[in-house]
Amino acid sequence: MARCDEFLSSTNVPSKNWETRMVNLSSSWDNNRKLLLEALLNCESLPSPDHCGICLEGKTLIRCHDCPKKFFCSSCDGYVHSLLPFHNRDGFVGGFFQAIPPTVTIDENGVKQNIGKQISKRNKVSLKTATVY
Repeated sequence: MARCDEFLSSTNVPSKNWETRMVNLSSSWDNNRKLLLEALLNCESLPSPDHCGICLEGKTLIRCHDCPKKFFCSSCDGYVHSLLPFHNRDGFVGGFFQAIPPTVTIDENGVKQNIGKQISKRNKVSLKTATVY
């Protein structure tokens, strides 16, 4: 927050001259480009420490955008998302997060594994007993 305040206080009063405004904009962009890139890359990297948010032991391999605890190891991801198959998940493969479907998990070596149908039997709804309103 202090860096943001520092940046905002460092900006000059806008000039009425277009050429001066463009020079100020260019120098401002050059000064802040690295900071913005680092912030963007930090959003897409593994958390530190690199441990599962559930068991606190396994290596983080899955990021879920819908769960309160965002990072999972392979076994905790399988347990949690067998009950929540429609969550928006990413797997850490090849050095970055990639979207993965509900039928895929990431093993301990960072390799995608097809796990087949992930919806548990107790979550299935019989079409014969379902009521349509």
